[in-house]
Amino acid sequence: MENTDKTLILGDLLFPTETFNVLSDFGADEPFLIDGDSLILYLFSSFNISSNNKKNKQLLSTDKCQSILFFHYFESFIANVLNRKTKFQIFFVEENQHFYKNNTLKLIRNICINYYVNDKKNVINNSNVQFTLIKSKWWKDFSDIESYLLENMFSFMLVLFPTEESFEQYYQVEIQEVFILKTMKFLDYVVEFNSISFEGSCIETIIYGKGSKFQECYPYFCCQEVFDQIETLYNQELESFNSNKLNFKNQNQILFNSSNQQQQKQEDINLFIASMFNGSLSNILNRVYCIYLVLLESLSIRDRGFILPTNYKIDENVINYLENASYNGLLYLQVMVDDNQDGIQERLYLDSIDFKLFYQILIQIQSKLPKNDQELNDIFGEKIIIKSKLIWDNVKNDFSYGIGEFNDFKSFSNFQDKNNHLNDIIEEMKRKTKEINSIDNVIYSVENDFIRSVAPQANEFLKPFKSQNYPDTESIINTRFIDDYHFHSTRTIEPDAFSIKLKETTYKNKKHKQRAEDKSVGTFKKYADSLNDPRNILIINKLNPTKEELERERIKKEKEDSKKSYKKQSTQSSTLKPRNERDKLLENKLNQDKKRYESELVDCKSTKAFLKFLNNFDLLTSLPELYLQYFDHLIGFLVKQREDLIEEKKRVILLERKQAELPEDEEEEIESSFELSVKEKTQFYQMIQKYLRLFITEKKSNVLNAKLEVDFAKRFYFISKSLIRLPDLANLINDHWKLKQSKLDESDVGNQQLKNSIEFQLKYSPDTLIRNTGSVEDARVRHFKPDAWQVELLDIVDKREAALICASTSSGKTFISFYCFEQILKESNDGIVVFVCPTKALVNQMYAEVLGRYEKNYQAINHRPSNHKMVGVFTRDFRLNIETCQILITVPQCLEILFLSIMNTHFIQRCRYIIFDEVHQIASSVDGAIWERLLVFNPAPFLALSATLGNLTDFHNFLKRIDPERKVSLIHYQSRFNDLKNFFLSRTPAIDDHGYPTYSLQPLHPMATLDQKKTGLSDISPDLKLIAGEAIQMYQVLKEKFGYQEVNHLDPVQYFANIPNKQFNLEKQHVEKYQAELKQFYTNLPSMAEKQLVVNALTSPKYNESLKFNWFKEITNIVLELQKKDLLPALFFSFNRTQCSKLAQNVYHDIIRRNTSPNIIEEKKQLDLAIERFEKSLGRKLEDLEPSDPEKIELERLRAKRASLDYLKPQFGNLLSSDIDEKVKRDPLAPALSQGIAAHHGGCDKNYLRNVEYLFRSKKIQVVFATSTLAVGVNAPAKSVVFLGDSPYLNVLTSKQCAGRAGRRGFDNYGNVIFVGLPKQKINRLLNSRLSNIIGNSVVSPSLCLSLVSRYDYSANGLGNKLINSNLEKLKLNEEVIKEKEIEKEKEKEKETMVVENWDDNKKEIIVADSWDDDDEDDKKEIMESTSTAVAATTSTSTISKNLSSEDIIDVQILKKSTKSLLNNSFFLGNPLQVQFQFLFSIDYLYRESYLSKDCVPMDNFSGIVTHLSYLEPYNFSFVSLLKGGVFDNLPTNQKDCDNYIIHILSYLFCVQNVPSVYVRSPSILILPPLPPSVQKVIKDHNDRLLNTFSTYLYIYDSYLKSTNDFLPFSSINFKDSQTTTTTSSTSTTNKWNENFKELKPSTENFKTGDLLSGIFKVSNLKKLKNILGSNTYFSTRILPYCDVNGSPVNSYLLDFYKHSQKKPLIEDNKIKESDLWTLLKDFSLILKVIATALTRRNPDSPISLAFSGVANNNNNNNNNNNNNNNNNNNNNNNNNNNNNNNNNNNNNNNNNNNNNNNNNNNNNNNNNNNNNNNNSNNNNNNNNNNNNNNNNNNNNNNNNYYYYYYIY
Repeated sequence: MENTDKTLILGDLLFPTETFNVLSDFGADEPFLIDGDSLILYLFSSFNISSNNKKNKQLLSTDKCQSILFFHYFESFIANVLNRKTKFQIFFVEENQHFYKNNTLKLIRNICINYYVNDKKNVINNSNVQFTLIKSKWWKDFSDIESYLLENMFSFMLVLFPTEESFEQYYQVEIQEVFILKTMKFLDYVVEFNSISFEGSCIETIIYGKGSKFQECYPYFCCQEVFDQIETLYNQELESFNSNKLNFKNQNQILFNSSNQQQQKQEDINLFIASMFNGSLSNILNRVYCIYLVLLESLSIRDRGFILPTNYKIDENVINYLENASYNGLLYLQVMVDDNQDGIQERLYLDSIDFKLFYQILIQIQSKLPKNDQELNDIFGEKIIIKSKLIWDNVKNDFSYGIGEFNDFKSFSNFQDKNNHLNDIIEEMKRKTKEINSIDNVIYSVENDFIRSVAPQANEFLKPFKSQNYPDTESIINTRFIDDYHFHSTRTIEPDAFSIKLKETTYKNKKHKQRAEDKSVGTFKKYADSLNDPRNILIINKLNPTKEELERERIKKEKEDSKKSYKKQSTQSSTLKPRNERDKLLENKLNQDKKRYESELVDCKSTKAFLKFLNNFDLLTSLPELYLQYFDHLIGFLVKQREDLIEEKKRVILLERKQAELPEDEEEEIESSFELSVKEKTQFYQMIQKYLRLFITEKKSNVLNAKLEVDFAKRFYFISKSLIRLPDLANLINDHWKLKQSKLDESDVGNQQLKNSIEFQLKYSPDTLIRNTGSVEDARVRHFKPDAWQVELLDIVDKREAALICASTSSGKTFISFYCFEQILKESNDGIVVFVCPTKALVNQMYAEVLGRYEKNYQAINHRPSNHKMVGVFTRDFRLNIETCQILITVPQCLEILFLSIMNTHFIQRCRYIIFDEVHQIASSVDGAIWERLLVFNPAPFLALSATLGNLTDFHNFLKRIDPERKVSLIHYQSRFNDLKNFFLSRTPAIDDHGYPTYSLQPLHPMATLDQKKTGLSDISPDLKLIAGEAIQMYQVLKEKFGYQEVNHLDPVQYFANIPNKQFNLEKQHVEKYQAELKQFYTNLPSMAEKQLVVNALTSPKYNESLKFNWFKEITNIVLELQKKDLLPALFFSFNRTQCSKLAQNVYHDIIRRNTSPNIIEEKKQLDLAIERFEKSLGRKLEDLEPSDPEKIELERLRAKRASLDYLKPQFGNLLSSDIDEKVKRDPLAPALSQGIAAHHGGCDKNYLRNVEYLFRSKKIQVVFATSTLAVGVNAPAKSVVFLGDSPYLNVLTSKQCAGRAGRRGFDNYGNVIFVGLPKQKINRLLNSRLSNIIGNSVVSPSLCLSLVSRYDYSANGLGNKLINSNLEKLKLNEEVIKEKEIEKEKEKEKETMVVENWDDNKKEIIVADSWDDDDEDDKKEIMESTSTAVAATTSTSTISKNLSSEDIIDVQILKKSTKSLLNNSFFLGNPLQVQFQFLFSIDYLYRESYLSKDCVPMDNFSGIVTHLSYLEPYNFSFVSLLKGGVFDNLPTNQKDCDNYIIHILSYLFCVQNVPSVYVRSPSILILPPLPPSVQKVIKDHNDRLLNTFSTYLYIYDSYLKSTNDFLPFSSINFKDSQTTTTTSSTSTTNKWNENFKELKPSTENFKTGDLLSGIFKVSNLKKLKNILGSNTYFSTRILPYCDVNGSPVNSYLLDFYKHSQKKPLIEDNKIKESDLWTLLKDFSLILKVIATALTRRNPDSPISLAFSGVANNNNNNNNNNNNNNNNNNNNNNNNNNNNNNNNNNNNNNNNNNNNNNNNNNNNNNNNNNNNNNNNSNNNNNNNNNNNNNNNNNNNNNNNNYYYYYYIY
């Protein structure tokens, strides 16, 4: 079968995304689908051990098949998925059996389906997994599978892409591709088996969506021609199978005879197995088969663990024989299933095949050639042979085969192996067995007090395995490692950088630094003003008083109060003060207002005008009579309007009928028909509601006197009774003010008409419900009243306690952070509060908010100069005031650096509070482990904030376990101030007047989301809430369906009867209780049919399966539709960066096109021509004209007119051109801002993002297309949130975060959530699903352990104080010289213009220098060399006295406590002891690799590179192994070749982008060439050492777990004591076998069953390691420093970019996303910089250091040039380089040659025109040569426009 179009591949139709975690991206509770055939094929074709011999690559193979081993891996895979809290189904398509090419696989598949699908015993007793078998000729009719997919609404399907070579041996490749594409028509996403990996608690793989060519290219794969080919193949296979099945049944009727069921089990087995015989094959194989059958039944699984050498060549006849046996077994099983017979034991289901056992028997017979019974008995044992003969005789007698006698030794002796030297094979088996049995499970005891104290349990368990025979590594390195230098430069960090000592003179002469800081702060001023009112800034000029000061203040105040009281009593007077001038002015203004409103009253002709005045209470107390006049006029106006309408209606009727008068009953009917509309009634009700709350509930004294209140009440009564027709409200007013009116009839209970104010309030006026949040006045809070739960938080912070706060978005949980800031700022100048943000966007916002809220005057407080700063920032891109601030805003990665650095002990001790925002990020597979480590390491009180925690109680208990002595309160607040309304948008058939499609926006009742097509109805999620209107709607449906008597207790009139003033003053909390009662009534309904009635009645008819449409092409119409409905401003969420940008640009261009008439276009052309002609006619330059010159005036007039035509009023907003920052105007997305349209995602320029956030908050733009990054804590409230289309990243957690942006407190009573283009079932899951439980990650790694040990060693030995003391004298001697140099530099710098770009701009960043990080490194280097020598002297490994400072003692205590908690309290799925094992393994590995001594002293063996690149683990260790292995010792002499060599190697380690499986066969993907053999050898040697160590620890851990039932996690079948040796009952049968084969199989005591069968004894690669990990362990292989350079193909984009520096080929050919490209290149450049810095620090003159410095600088320049080209729209092509040439004549040449001038030149050549034109290629080389000397000494020069991610202190 062949593809219709050979040029197309599957990758043209599907679009892959990066590796992701199923649990966090799709959500653990989202059900997904596994293709059963893909799982089987994955285990056989892709589930490999990466052997160099491709023939032996597969872990499972058909020619060496062991069925029980397959089912071990099959069930283990399912267990691994289930153990990670997932829900899924495994389905098989019955007809797909006939597309298998291998009979053994067909048999395995058939057994699998019969055992797991058809067996009624429910083998896997777990509701989270289901097996399904579908019968469908899907290539002809896909409807059955389609129904199955649509009914279950799986989030994705797990499939195997046919990319492995072995796949073609087993299955039809083209059919698999067609099947995947057919399912993709009904599933939005598929996920590949090919790269699946279980990492800790995560499941990682690659997801595929539909590519842009899917619809176009789909017919090439799925066309009728292809389907006909599949049908032909299927029919051929089916016909052959059915024919063979019939023949088999006829020939073997005895097997299916019902009387046979009475025989013994043994005979059943024999008869079943006997069916495998085939008389056409060699009789000797039949005899071997008989022995094989007996041993298969007699031996335990563990006794069948043979090693079959790879050089053993299997005879083709034998393979065919076994293949035929499998086929006969398949026929037998199919006949049994067809006849509904159950004659097969469970064991034979799963353990019916063991070809390796068959080969072993064959080898023994062929090698020994037995000549008599005794010799045969000597090999296998007498009883084995007796049973074998019995089978032979049974077959011979029952089937009448002419096969002779079993003991025909002539046949045995003539059967020789011609393909193998069997004696050599046996010797190889013995050698391998001996080698395996001698595997040394030895570990090294690398200990100190720290190691023993933090992991005592694991240490105790490991004692028997520890060896004292240490390898000789001590002599290699004899220098202690002290991580005391910066990542990006070789400057040493001051040990007391975070000391609380004031350094008043540090910046005395550094005015440029202060100017830079001011500029940075100024950049955020406008941004800050959009977040806070600048008038409310708190200026702190003094600290809070101490207790003694408070007592003195209290006494002083009492005395003052006493004096004031006496003075007040003596001066009291009863005379009134004369009115002053101000009172007269107020009186005059009041009279003017009265006259104005009285004149307006006369002109009032609409209800709106009356209500506008009456709803404004400003003049109520001053001019109450005027309000009464307005009420009277309003009532008169409405009454007259109604009477006129009635009279007109009567007149028309009388004229038509020609009558004089109407009957009385008809007149009444006409009068009753003219009532106010619902909208008008609602307006009047809400007006009266305001007055009643003012007069009754708020009880404000002296609002009006009693008489006036009664006058108002009379008007209220009339309106309630006669206009809005709410008798209960009228009666309330009558009773309260005693109006003496007769009581109105309220008996409308159970009627359909709405005549009571309670239901009216719920249905039509829910916006005015009282939102009583328990707010109270609190002196600790400015500008608002905190809610009750917020007051509780204030008390917690005052007590310095910790808390976990889970509150809904926009509820106000972040306020406590600012209170915390304020308290620390007022308490002292030394305490630090750290605010941890998950994203840099949130860092931006919080930094701006702090600047806008607080200002602290340290100089006024200290009465002297101070270097203290109020706020600091530490991100991957920027650092500011880190060691001098009190409020540090940072990201998790950077805070961990501060926690782990040996130089930051003071920082930890100064921390007073740490605030973790969006703490649910702990579940992230990317950096969740860092969040967990921070929570554990943190010794200070903390606040953990989140809105979305599924397992809140579990997480709270985890936080309490970290430190039992620290109280951790739980604050859980679920209410939102603004409720959310859900809508769905569907396309209608109609077209508007302009030919555009129209849409219907329908409300979505939450109960409608319960409909789950297959299962009927789902349960109600606790998070599913009904707002007031939805609750009353549900009550009316219940009343209609079940009658009033059944639901009378839910009648709002009765339910709210006991609430005071219920007619106008219901609270939101009352409605929440009411909706809970409604949901409970629904839940208690006895039948599903009754529930379905309710759901159907509340579901809109338009809410159906056809909600998906091509919204992308119609996005402009959709946005305009929302604008018409007043639903803007809105955030439109699409979870694709590129799509967000395209949406913004498409809407912008559409709006411009629609709003620009053809006449204007023509006028623009005419004006352009006129201006061009006028300029040509001038004859001279415009600059030469005088301002008053008429020609210049005319030209300016034409240009102004032309510019005016370009201006279009913003369609969505009201911004001006000045609102767009100058830096942003060059951005490609900037033009869209002019129409109020923007995009927001991680790929956008940071200046642009900040400007967008400011404009959106300021309501100057109304449309933003965003990814979920805008939903993570960023303050961007909107009126509406719109979800555009489906995405794998749109799960319950993400949807709740995004929806939380809807509803602006103070602006909107409701937030609107609108779904566009999503399938119905997906919407249902998003709205009616629980939040997924968050789980932790693997938290321990070798890099972390090295940092911990280094930190302990530093503090425990007091090295910080020793460094300070040893350097103090030399620093003093050098101080004067340094100051002189600084003064000289200062003078030079003051002459320059210092441009400070914004600190998180990803294009250009100049970092503000700190006290120990100045730019004059070159000048200081010579001076500091002697100091560095002194530092090095202190790092020897000799014994150091431990006269520790108090800071060091505290730090050691903190470190021990935190590490112990980390190892014992991990928020993780696995056994707690597992983390301790990982920790001790890491220590052992570090020792073996010479990073630690045997006494656990950190050694300086490239350790700086390891720790500084720890975030790139495991490749930091791999790179160091290459350095130590001499890979870079002999670099090419040619600079270009040298750079290529380095980039090639590093491209396999860092910023790796693997080629997705779907693209492996594509010629357009550029795959990285293989590494040189010498490099591969070094990597392999390192990997081997690593895996040998880890497998030992894994073995010990398995013995600790004593996992005896993990071989088949679900099948409880007796496999002859599979985990131990042969059982007692069978010992006599098999002891001869065990005795003879002792030397040919590994010891059963030392290995697990799976290891024995698979032959994995020595773990030589990562694939093998993953295969032996049990389903009850959660080790993550990512923690291992393993480098797999022979795994998936690696994209060569880095090497390609270095060669050509072009963006377009990387996007089009290498398939790198444009939005990710700059980030990847930048990351790689920073890695090069860190490596170059570390190497230069060790030996600045070594060739390796020089080479890496050269490639780092060259790569930086290439990267900068590419960035400029990307982001400056090619407007600055002539200025890509930072040249400081003094040549004034080479500008034109440089314009054409900027690609060649990539270096920062400092040439002073004034005559280089010709050189630039003719010698561009030489220019680079010359510049490189000139700069080589500078590279050594100036590694941190300012030509790099960004700094390394992490900056350590």
